[in-house]
Formats: sequence, structure tokens, C-alpha cells
Amino acid sequence: MNLAERIKLVLNETGLNKSQFASKIKVTPATVAYWCSGRTKHLRGDYASRISRVFGYATFWLSEGQGPKMINQNESGFPLVSALDTERIPLIKIEDVEDKTKWKNDSFILTDLNMSSGSFAVEIKDSSMSPAFNIGDRVIFDPELTAAPGDYVIVKVRDETPVFRKLKVLGFSEDLKPVLEFVPLNNDFPSIQSDKLQTKILGVMTEHRRYRPSH
Repeated sequence: MNLAERIKLVLNETGLNKSQFASKIKVTPATVAYWCSGRTKHLRGDYASRISRVFGYATFWLSEGQGPKMINQNESGFPLVSALDTERIPLIKIEDVEDKTKWKNDSFILTDLNMSSGSFAVEIKDSSMSPAFNIGDRVIFDPELTAAPGDYVIVKVRDETPVFRKLKVLGFSEDLKPVLEFVPLNNDFPSIQSDKLQTKILGVMTEHRRYRPSH
């Protein structure tokens, strides 16, 4: 089965036309039409990842036509999760935010939000943002959103492991650049100021999940 046949199969199984499918994975209808034309044999990795996150098809099957068709299948070959109206967001370790080679297709959470292709989720591992965010909570971030004062963000400080903090604007420097403070909600943890340490915002929170503790 070539790429055109695989894409047409996906369209048939999802019940979407080319325009609807393109809207779901955030490409142009012309791009989908090109895939269906048979003029290319392989699907770019980022496109395969988008289709995989939204619909559950395995990236290697999409791009190369090999391996299982779906990410998660039962013995009958049907997907365990129907993600037609949702997007699959990779659930990753906070230290792996910038290393997509460590993002796994089989570890994800679903959301019905309109997210960018590089979005990710992490599980809270410390109490720096308690009581609003507890250990075990899961938080979804979009790296393409512009952070505003009051937003919760993932921030990297120098070459250290990124941390989860609330963004505050302290003022402006002499060259009119905003001076940012990344504030923990738990006073036992330190704040971080952008005029004292090199900082980089890696994502803005879009959704917070809290689960009932297991006993």
C-alpha cells in the first residue's frame, strides 16, 4: 500500500473529506490533495506525528507503510482509543521537553483543545506549585503561545532541568525589556528573575488535570 492509498484509507476510516482532514491536522487542503495524488512516496515525520496525535495511527505505518496501523490495538485490530474529536498530547518527563527524540507515541493524554503540533504534557513531581498543583497532577503546555503575566509556564534556567512556575512582570530594564519573575506558589521554593539568570520559556499551560488519589 503506497502513501496515497494509506491517506485515502485514513480519510475513509475517519469519515472526513480532504478539507476537514486538513483542518484537523492543521495543514492546507492542497497538502492533503498532494499526498493523495501519488506524487510522493513518503510522509514527512512532523506530518505523520500530527496525524498520529489526532487520529491514533502509528507514525511508521503512515510514513513507510510498515508495522501496526494503530498506536494501540486490541487482538481484533481495533484501536483501544477513539480520538476522532481529540488530540493526543505526548506525556513526557519535564527534563525531556527540548529533546523530542525521547517523546514516546505510547505515552499520551487526550484533549479537545486546539493545540500546536509541539504541545506536550508533564506530570507534577514536586510541591513547588502547591496547593494549586499537587504531585501527580498532569499539565498540558503549548510552546507556541505567547506568555502573559499570570500565566503558568515551563521555564528553563541556564542548562538546568526546566521548572514549572507562575509568570510575573516586575518592570522594565533600561533598554525597555521586561524583567520577568517566575514564582513558585510554595514559598519553600525559590523565585527566578530573568535579569539575574538566563531563562527561556518552553511552554504555556493550557490545561490542568487532577486525579483522585489511589488508596
